[in-house]
Amino acid sequence: MNGLSLRQTIVKQAEGSYFTLAFDVPSQVRKLVVSYSYLKQSKRIRGNIVDLGLEDPDGNLVGWSGSDRRSVFAGEEESTPGYRIAPIAAGTWNIMVGAYLIREEGCLVEYQIRWELKADAWYRGDLHLHTTASDGHYTLPKIIRSAQRKHLDFIALSNHNNVAENAAIPPAHGLTVIPSVEWTHYQGHVNFFGLVAPFEKSFVAHTEAEAHAIMEHAEHQGALISVNHPSCSHCPYRWDKNYFRYMEIWNGPMRRDNLNAIDWWKSRMREGKRFTLLGGSDFHRFGFVRLGHPVTAVLARSRSAADLLEGLKQGHAYVTGSVRGPVLGLECEGKTFGDTVVKDAETRLHITARNLCFFHVLRVQGKTGELMRLRPRRGTVDVWLPISEPGYVFLEVTMHLPFLSPRFTRAISNPMYFD
Repeated sequence: MNGLSLRQTIVKQAEGSYFTLAFDVPSQVRKLVVSYSYLKQSKRIRGNIVDLGLEDPDGNLVGWSGSDRRSVFAGEEESTPGYRIAPIAAGTWNIMVGAYLIREEGCLVEYQIRWELKADAWYRGDLHLHTTASDGHYTLPKIIRSAQRKHLDFIALSNHNNVAENAAIPPAHGLTVIPSVEWTHYQGHVNFFGLVAPFEKSFVAHTEAEAHAIMEHAEHQGALISVNHPSCSHCPYRWDKNYFRYMEIWNGPMRRDNLNAIDWWKSRMREGKRFTLLGGSDFHRFGFVRLGHPVTAVLARSRSAADLLEGLKQGHAYVTGSVRGPVLGLECEGKTFGDTVVKDAETRLHITARNLCFFHVLRVQGKTGELMRLRPRRGTVDVWLPISEPGYVFLEVTMHLPFLSPRFTRAISNPMYFD
């Protein structure tokens, strides 16, 4: 962590007053920690009591802990109880000092201010699940506990046409809960990610044009919109799927419906269209459909909902069977899934995969079809591929068993594009 130290002597005459101590915070801070120490009261001596709080650069109260805590932290992912969970804005912050009791000779207070900068990291989570707010069998707190036990980094609420819980998401240690809703219509289902209340008024649409108006309103407010289980045999998306930029191609257990969605995605990619793929369990209750199967892995600057969705918007993601499923990697000139590289004669793509089993096959695919087919050695693959033509490359791990047909997908990535 980076940071600084401050020292302040509070005189006896300041007892009973409040004042502030300014410090500067840079941009792209993920977590801000403020600790302090001074001579306190004990059984033998009448000591000092100094209270602590924080103000952001706009003068808004971030939190107040009095003299109860010696260290507090704030951030967009988590904060000390009593401190607001919010982005850490760059600028001049203030330590709020409350001089409750001060000894005659004054009180020397030492502050340690530390901050952790954002940095790209991979996070894995489930982007499709339901609670008792719609047709799920479990409350949100129970879902959160289950997700924590499964070591998920994030989940997204996807209750049917219902946003009631989005406004009251409880803090969850080590887990980000993304507000969302599954727009549920007789013509198909669509997830709206990132907004507490994405509908201007009603979710009801009688025509495709009215549905698009609802989606465009939410997009203008910052929502990410993805069509769900587009090739489902029970509730497919019956209107034009080409309208979307994001697509849930893996819904719940891998099965023929998902393979059909993947095939449709591949065919559109060959035609020159670009979709960002993602996946989710569509969890309602414990049973055949399991929470965290599959997960979407997202490369993001932090675990905050905003940064996770930004990673998805950039296509920095792949879908894998679970948190223990195959781990995929594409890297070229510092870029990854979803990015575009301007190629030259020396362009080479670095391909990696791990957590593979004996029956897995890594298929490197492009516009012209399969470019490489690799079997893992000791569960990993690490190769380089020269790029000679414009187009795209994505990875797919399939399970090859003599008694299994078709060969089910166990992981699939978004493409990297080459111009």
